[in-house]
Amino acid sequence: MLKGLLFDLDGVLTDSAKYHLQAWNQLAADLDITLPPEANQQLRGRSRLDSLNLVLSYGQQENRYTNEQKAAFAKTKNQMYLHLIQAMTPADILPGITALLAAAKAARLRMVIASASRNAPVILNRLGLAQQFDGIVDPATLHHGKPDPEIYERAQTGGACYY
Repeated sequence: MLKGLLFDLDGVLTDSAKYHLQAWNQLAADLDITLPPEANQQLRGRSRLDSLNLVLSYGQQENRYTNEQKAAFAKTKNQMYLHLIQAMTPADILPGITALLAAAKAARLRMVIASASRNAPVILNRLGLAQQFDGIVDPATLHHGKPDPEIYERAQTGGACYY
């Protein structure tokens, strides 16, 4: 018997990747790095640090900065991203999701977000979807990133979730 649904965020509920890509491109420009078109695809699904190292590699700058400087760049990129997603509205919900969530609620299914995004709560609030979910896995508590099953196991058990 089906008891619940686990959801990723980007590419499932909404397309926030475009905002990530805008922020990475701006950071690259600030560092005097020109990203080739294929970088947009290569940046998808990577951690912030992995994405930053990829951006820096395009400018042969990956060994130029300390870990502290890289952390500051990653923070700057995230601040740009947070600014960009302020433009998100319920119109950014992907087709069919609203009906799916309503049907799941009507069936009394438990719904949890299993996203690697630390910004998932902000995005869900911008979309007006936060109240639809029973929890959001806190990715800061994970020992392993996707595709490791840890995030899905946490989502199933309710461990280390925001509510």
